[in-house]
Amino acid sequence: MMGEMENRRRWWLWLGALAAIGFALRVAGSLGGLWLDEAVSAIHARDAGTPMGVFLQINHDNNHHINSLWMQLVGFGAAPPLTRALSIATSTAAIVIAGLLGARRSPLLGLITASLFALSPILVTLGAEARGYAPMSLAFLTALLLTDRWLAGDARHSPATSLALCFFLGAFSQLITFFAFFALAGWVFFTLWHRDGFRSAVLGSLKLLAPSIIALALVAAIILGAAAAGGKGFKFGGWDPFSWMHYLRGISEMVGYTLGFPDVAVAWFALVPALVVFARSAGYRASRSTRLPFSPFPPRSPCSIRAMSAMRVIISWYRWRCSSSLPRWAGLGSSQADGSAGSPPSASDCSARAASPAMWS
Repeated sequence: MMGEMENRRRWWLWLGALAAIGFALRVAGSLGGLWLDEAVSAIHARDAGTPMGVFLQINHDNNHHINSLWMQLVGFGAAPPLTRALSIATSTAAIVIAGLLGARRSPLLGLITASLFALSPILVTLGAEARGYAPMSLAFLTALLLTDRWLAGDARHSPATSLALCFFLGAFSQLITFFAFFALAGWVFFTLWHRDGFRSAVLGSLKLLAPSIIALALVAAIILGAAAAGGKGFKFGGWDPFSWMHYLRGISEMVGYTLGFPDVAVAWFALVPALVVFARSAGYRASRSTRLPFSPFPPRSPCSIRAMSAMRVIISWYRWRCSSSLPRWAGLGSSQADGSAGSPPSASDCSARAASPAMWS
C-alpha cells in the first residue's frame, strides 16, 4: 500500500515537472512581438469595443471569441506575454490532461504523452501565441478524458453536460472544434456498436451527445446569425481549393513540426503500411480498443468482411515484398535466404494467403 502511494506521488512529481518545463518553454516563446494573425485579432478586439461586440461585430474566421475577450480584458497595449497568457495557461493545463489521459493505459504512457505535449514544437508554438488553439485543445482533451472514463465504465455519472460545456467553450475558442466533435462522436458510436449492437449504439450516442449537439448548434446560430444581421456575411481570411497533394503536404508538415523534424517528405507515409506489417510479423497483436478506430464496421458485418478481405490481399503482397527485399538489403540474395528464387506471387496466391486464418491470428 505504501509502495503504491509512493509510486503515485513520484508519478505526479514527474508530471508536474513536465508541465513546468512546458510552461517555461511557452513563456520563453511568448516574449516577442505579436505576429500577423495575433495583431489582426488584437485590432478586431479593440474595434469591437465591448464583449458583446466580439460576438456580433467580428464576423471573421480570424475571430477566436474567447481569445478576443481575453485581449479586451488585458487591453490593446498589453505586453505580449500577458496578451498570450490565456494560451500559455490553457496549453500548460493541457499537458496535465494529456498525461492523465495516457495514464489510463499505463503510468509510463501517461508521462510519455505529457512529455510530447510539453516539448512538441508545434504545441509549444500554439501554446505561446494569442490565438484560440490552446484553449480549444484543452477543451477537447478534457472531452476525450471524460468520454474515455465513461466508455470504460469508470464514471459515476454521465458526462453529457460536461461534454456540452467542453464543446461550447471549445467552439468559441476555435471553430475547428466542430470537426473534433464528429471524431469523438464516431469513437463513441463505433465503440458502442462493437459492444452492444447498432440500436444501442444509436441510442447511447444520442443520450450522451445530445447536449453537445445543442451547444454546438447554439454556437453556430450565434455566429451565423450575427453574420447575417451584419449584412456582409461571414468572411474567411483565406480559402484554397482542396487537392490531395496539398492535403498530404500539410499532414507531413504537421507531423514534422510535431516531432521536431520539419523536413518530412510526403513519401514517408509509405512507411505506415510497412510498419503495420512488421509489427504483426514481430508478434504484436492489437487490443480491441486499439483496433477499433481502424475498423468502422463490426467485425462480422458484410462491409467489414469485404474491407478486411481486400486489406488481407494487400498485406499479403507487402509481406512478400518485405520477406524478399530484406535479405537483399542485408547483402544476401533471396535464394540464399530461403532457398527460393523469390518470384513475385500472383493475385490468386495473395488471395489464398489472405484467406488463411493464420494471416490475422
